[in-house]
This record gives sequence, C-alpha cells and structure tokens, in this order.
Amino acid sequence: MDKPKRARPKAEKLPSTANLQSPPRGLSAAAAELIIKAFAPASENIGGLLGDLTAHFKARNLDKLARYWRGELEKREVSPEALAALPFATAHRVFDDASKEDDDDVLKLWASLLVGAMTRGADIQAHKMLCGILKDLEGPDAVLLEIIWMRANKPSDDRTEYCKERLFAFEAERWNCLSNFMRQAAVQNIMRLGCAVFSSSINTKFKFKSLGRNSFNRDPLPSLSDQIEDTLSEIEQKISSAMRYSSGADEPSGFHESYEKKTYLRAAAVLTLTPLGRTLMEACRGNPWRSEGASADL
Repeated sequence: MDKPKRARPKAEKLPSTANLQSPPRGLSAAAAELIIKAFAPASENIGGLLGDLTAHFKARNLDKLARYWRGELEKREVSPEALAALPFATAHRVFDDASKEDDDDVLKLWASLLVGAMTRGADIQAHKMLCGILKDLEGPDAVLLEIIWMRANKPSDDRTEYCKERLFAFEAERWNCLSNFMRQAAVQNIMRLGCAVFSSSINTKFKFKSLGRNSFNRDPLPSLSDQIEDTLSEIEQKISSAMRYSSGADEPSGFHESYEKKTYLRAAAVLTLTPLGRTLMEACRGNPWRSEGASADL
C-alpha cells in the first residue's frame, strides 16, 4: 500500500508592487519594493507607520523650536505687536528645514533667526544662505560658533570678569566634554561652510632681517639685493603659511592643548569668524552679552 504523500507547505507569496494600486504612503516605488520584501505580509501598513513616525519627529522638533522662540522673545523683550508674518515661501522653507533638526543648540539658532526675521524694523532676513548653513550644522558646530562669537564680543566694562568666568564655564561644560572626533569635526565643518578661519595673527608676523652685521661678524655684510631677496622670501613663506591655515590645509602651533595628540581644546582661541560667520551669528544670536544673565541659558 502506497504511503500518502505529504503536501509541501506552500511558500508565502510576496506581494508585488504591481499588485498595489500605489506605493505605501510617502515612499518611492524603490523604497516600497524593499519594504514589501522585508516586511511582507504587513508591508501595506509600513508606509503609513513611517509617515506617522516622520510626522511625530517633525512635530516634536517644531514644539521645541516654538519654546525656544518664545524664550528668545522674552529675552529680547519683543512684544507680539512688533512681530510680522514672514513671506510664505520663506516661512515654508524655514519650518520645513527646522522641523528636521532635533539638536537643541541648532534649534536655538533657528529660533533666534525667526525672532529677528519676524521683528518689524530689524534688518534681518531668513535668507536662503543662512538657512543653508543652519541645515548643515551639528550641535558641536553650534557650540563652537557660540564660543568664538562670545570671545569676539566680550565687553570691556565692569562685566569683564563675570563674562570671562561665564565663558570659561561654558567652554568647560559644552566643548571640553566632547570627544576629540566631535571637536575635530566641528572645526572642519564650520571651516568647510566658510564661517571660520584660523586667525591671521597666528604665525604670520613678518620678521625682517637686520641690515647690520650678524653677531659673529664672520660673514661679510650681504649685499642690499640679497637682503631684499631674503626678506621677500620670508614674507612669501609667511603669506603662504597664512593661506594654508585659512584653507585648513595646516593647523597652527598651539591649536591643541596637548602636543602628544590632537585635542582641539583650544580651537576657539585660534579661530576667527569670517564675514559670513559674523553675518550668521549677528542674525541668529545678536549681542551674546545683552545683560549679565544673558548667557545663563547657553
């Protein structure tokens, strides 16, 4: 008597994008195909789930942006009557870009830019250039820009010592605690974006040779043409060095606190903001020392 044949379990047939009227919500056809193959048979719900997660992510970021915006209004003592609506295209661009940012330090810059752009009489606009820079910033980048901006605008009145203490505490709390990689990436990114360069005062001071004899008095006095040639050669080297520093090709001495490894702890001390960087910080931060307590929430 023949044994009954056992039926093989049928392999589950994967749904095809051709059988779907449209890809899952918010996804391209290629992404839909990947999700269908990875999540079948529940793939039809995945697109909606991802869309819901994205909406929640953006909503949470916009909520934080609104709270920082309100705080900046109170800090600047701007009344609601002084606010004006943004052009639709500008408002759409700002909110679309800012809603994708979840870092608090970068969101604070977005909030400050919004306050300035919405305040009547303030010569500030949410320009595409500024929005493009903010989109490319990470949290440590924003912290480094803040420190450089604070250093560049330290008051010279009776608040000097207080501001020095606040700046030292801010650097210790927000910059020194970062990993070497994060500090290095922050330095390179703000330089890549054209917001900062190495200070021109670093290793660029020209030292002209004396026209007198050297201390040993062994060699004959060089001719005037030789002295001019040597001096011009040294000037060329200094200018070339400054250009390499500015382009990020070299790092100046004193850039790191430890010469045994790259720490980037002294980055803010040897970097200076470019005109683009100053425009960004003027629009997004204004005076960092408006009052003695102005930096308390940084």
